[in-house]
Amino acid sequence: MIILILLGLLSFQLFLLTNLQFTAWPEMLSYPYLRNEGFLLYKDMIYPYPPLLTVFLSFVYKFFGYDVIVLKTVAWTIILFSSAILYYFANYITGKKIIALISVGFYVLIQPFFEGNMLWFDMAIVPPVLLGTYFALRWIQEKNDNFLLLTSFFLSTAALIKQTAALFLIILGMYVIFRGVTRGRLVKLAFPPLMLLTLLVIRLVQEQALQDFINWTILYPLGEWGKFSGYVQMSLSGRQILVTIILLTPILLYNIVRRKILSDITSLLLLLLLVVSLVMVYPRFSFFHLQLALAFIVLNLTLVVKSWDVKRVIMLFSGVVLLLIPFIHKPVLAVDWQKDTRFYETKDIDLANKIANIADRKDKVFFLGLHSSLYVIADRLPPKRWTDNFIWYLEIPGVQEEIVSRWEKNPPVYVFWRQPSVGNSFDLGVYQPKKIVEYIQNHYNFVSELVLGVQTWKLKKD
Repeated sequence: MIILILLGLLSFQLFLLTNLQFTAWPEMLSYPYLRNEGFLLYKDMIYPYPPLLTVFLSFVYKFFGYDVIVLKTVAWTIILFSSAILYYFANYITGKKIIALISVGFYVLIQPFFEGNMLWFDMAIVPPVLLGTYFALRWIQEKNDNFLLLTSFFLSTAALIKQTAALFLIILGMYVIFRGVTRGRLVKLAFPPLMLLTLLVIRLVQEQALQDFINWTILYPLGEWGKFSGYVQMSLSGRQILVTIILLTPILLYNIVRRKILSDITSLLLLLLLVVSLVMVYPRFSFFHLQLALAFIVLNLTLVVKSWDVKRVIMLFSGVVLLLIPFIHKPVLAVDWQKDTRFYETKDIDLANKIANIADRKDKVFFLGLHSSLYVIADRLPPKRWTDNFIWYLEIPGVQEEIVSRWEKNPPVYVFWRQPSVGNSFDLGVYQPKKIVEYIQNHYNFVSELVLGVQTWKLKKD
């Protein structure tokens, strides 16, 4: 009976996901596509993440094709798997299946509405981080060091999807040191990250891309990108502040006002990891960056109601949902219900078809200001080195110069140039990389306006 109810909840979540607008982030298609076409992730393209998600997607697309339904299937599988993990996690920390089901029901009712209908790096780390945390608690409570090995493996896997997930591994290591390091514990803790990191480094050395990996995944995000206007976007709207307060207030009241924060290690650990997941939203706040935090909010709320009767549990979760309806559910349903897939709409497909009719498959093309899914839909390739049109990529010293120098040897035949919008020069859709623009103007002829606001430029003949 419990499994049937859980399957019913997951089916309802899938119903919501299939009817709300899906965001097909261009990078979730273009990164794997370019990799399958021979682009090295760090040497031939600017790629600011660890490789695991893109490598996984590249294999999926190689077998099933570059169709948006494939991307949706992967995304929805990850989301539903996260919900299933939450049930077993909540059941473990409460020992009550009914409370675990209510907790998952709450998650099902809010997750898709927090910009959760997509695949992004923040979404992909939810299952491994939850599994790593689950096994960490089992290790703490059951004193079985084999769980420590599983914890380290899953958290290391998450760090190979998004580098900030390494924070969870660091916290685990600190706790192990606090508990007392033994040789066995040290081996189980260190083996997974060292093994995975060694394999990654060997591959990067083979590709002569180790320094590029270090630059684009560590040094530039930490030391350079924050200098560019528009990169850090942490100003919350009144609606976002209110929604965050609604979600966090019961947890804060329970742990601070009632002084439950130090009542047991489970409460302390889950609250600490919630704080870490909130910190990981930096530098760009949006609800979809909150997906991991949302899972930890549910787990912390589950602890709040652990000793309550079912009626009070339902009242709390129902009350939170009711408070969220005017700020989350109502606006999302009004705008996103049964709407076309974002970045994969009819206009995108039509534009890609026009590009494919102009440029032969052998012709290199470059999109300036257009999203990178169009490379996939049109089945056309840019020259190496390729990058998206972000100021924090292209204004790093030497990047534009390198791109232009490579174009001197292997230029794109066509440039499809979306004319900039009106706004700050650093804004997305407005920013124009000066040296690349100058190269295009000097070496290409304007051909025509392909569609409104998008120009076709062709390489001049010698």
